[in-house]
Amino acid sequence: MPPRLLDCASKNFEVLLQAERPAERIAIQGDKLFGSHHGRIIQYEWSHRRHAWVPLWVVVEYEQHSVESVDCVSQSLLLFRGTGIVERRHLPSAMTCGVWRVAHEVIGGGCAVENGSALMLSDESRGPESVDMHLVRVHLGRARDCEDLGDVTA
Repeated sequence: MPPRLLDCASKNFEVLLQAERPAERIAIQGDKLFGSHHGRIIQYEWSHRRHAWVPLWVVVEYEQHSVESVDCVSQSLLLFRGTGIVERRHLPSAMTCGVWRVAHEVIGGGCAVENGSALMLSDESRGPESVDMHLVRVHLGRARDCEDLGDVTA
């Protein structure tokens, strides 16, 4: 049986066709879903006829376990790596449009914001006995390498 997603708003299950396992991370933008599966981010498209998510193509291949979160905004896909690296990809072409090192380690969450910023869950703990998590907003700036590829402003 293919993996399923639960749509919390409608309480309906949706199937990821041709996937062997559930996606480790997902980002949804309209009728597009981006799911990470063992070092690959695959773009799916919603099929009304099949009432399921159909895979289209592999957008990114990456070292497994290096991506903590993915999100999409406009024509960009953002990858949040645990090492404090945020990478922006131009969705139609999969080209890397920008890579930023932020001063915070990402621990499981990151999301794109329309004005070129990103929100991340960060761990500022000073050892195993202290827990000091923060929601951090970082401004990524404009991705100059992809300006001629269309709208990549996140």
